[in-house]
Amino acid sequence: MRVEFFDGKRLIGHSQLAAADPPMGVASGPFVPTRDYRRDAHANTVDGDYVADHGLTLTARGPNAAILDAAIWIEDWQDSLQERHAHVRIGYPEYQEHFSGDPGYRAYFRLDLSEEERAAQDLAMRAKSRTRITREWLWLIGLLVAVVLLLTWIF
Repeated sequence: MRVEFFDGKRLIGHSQLAAADPPMGVASGPFVPTRDYRRDAHANTVDGDYVADHGLTLTARGPNAAILDAAIWIEDWQDSLQERHAHVRIGYPEYQEHFSGDPGYRAYFRLDLSEEERAAQDLAMRAKSRTRITREWLWLIGLLVAVVLLLTWIF
């Protein structure tokens, strides 16, 4: 989704955002600045160093309207990596409206799987969880037996 970033009425850049962390509502993409962009006034991070939360003064506009519930974070790595990135935290249900067709969003929520495939994945996850829990209990029991044997040997 193409998003434009504004400082007041001035367009400072744009980005083609993709779903980066669907459960948290985070989208990110490369940031392309305009002539009005100033990294000392707009970037939150400059070459890995936190500067300030400049995103508080910025607004984002999607293809149809302003993104109402947006927290904006611009990372400027231009000196060291020749890259700039924009990250936007968008609240639900607005995030779902914008990114429901994104492959990352669809994969995370397993929207393209059939009911049988989803059930098979759920079964595999439960089996893996049971195995992990069993292994943890066996370690605990083994540790307790070792402590009891050590205490018996000492006393």
